[in-house]
Amino acid sequence: MSLPAPSGAPGELPAPATSPGTPALVRYALGSAGMGVYVTVPGLLLLYFLTDTLGVSPWLAGLVLLVPKVVDVVLHPFVGFLSDADRVRRGSRLRLLAAGCALGPAFVALFAVPGPVADRPWAAALWVAGWFVVGNTLFAAYQVPYLATPTDMDVDYDGRTRVLSFRMVVLTLGILVGGAVAPLLVGDGEPTVAAYTLMALVLGAFTLAFQLVGVGGVRRLVPPRGPARAAPPRAVSYKKNNQPNKNSWCIYIWWPYN
Repeated sequence: MSLPAPSGAPGELPAPATSPGTPALVRYALGSAGMGVYVTVPGLLLLYFLTDTLGVSPWLAGLVLLVPKVVDVVLHPFVGFLSDADRVRRGSRLRLLAAGCALGPAFVALFAVPGPVADRPWAAALWVAGWFVVGNTLFAAYQVPYLATPTDMDVDYDGRTRVLSFRMVVLTLGILVGGAVAPLLVGDGEPTVAAYTLMALVLGAFTLAFQLVGVGGVRRLVPPRGPARAAPPRAVSYKKNNQPNKNSWCIYIWWPYN
């Protein structure tokens, strides 16, 4: 028993999806290194920075870390909506990706608390909370369209698995770099705001550099296309006097409550 040929020309098989090239794939995956730093360092050091260096009370420091997480519950779905809308209207998600590259400077501002603000625990808590929300917003602006890249690619199952594997390896390396380098730069004993600022400058530059490389990788893997256009309406005819038009398509509307 022979299987029917796929739709298209008779007997013609569809062209197989191409596998992404290694250079573009590596550039895309390197964007995960910056994300690995941001998901690691605030969770590792920010609480100690608030309580031990800025003198913020533990309950207020916990609230500072909680508020941005609550904002994320609403933020990520909204960013996902914007990302999909950009893909449909503009043909790419690069606008949000470019905006998310401001994460590096926001990461620096998170720890670079000015002296007059650092001397007042309440003001310092508000400074850190505000920049933590900004940082999470920029992180979502980069992460959401970045993670959607494999779904936009015209690749087969093996090609998509290859993309995800490269990305996860680099993400793991970024997490290890952030977790190992940040405490070394801050130092032992009683770290000062200056020590945390130096750490943020180094890792913020690292994050920005790899994010920009990742944007280039996304651009190569998913080249921007023109905005989607609605298909022109097709002429149809309706039943007239309960007699269908035999020379054209008919639309029958069924409604259960007549």
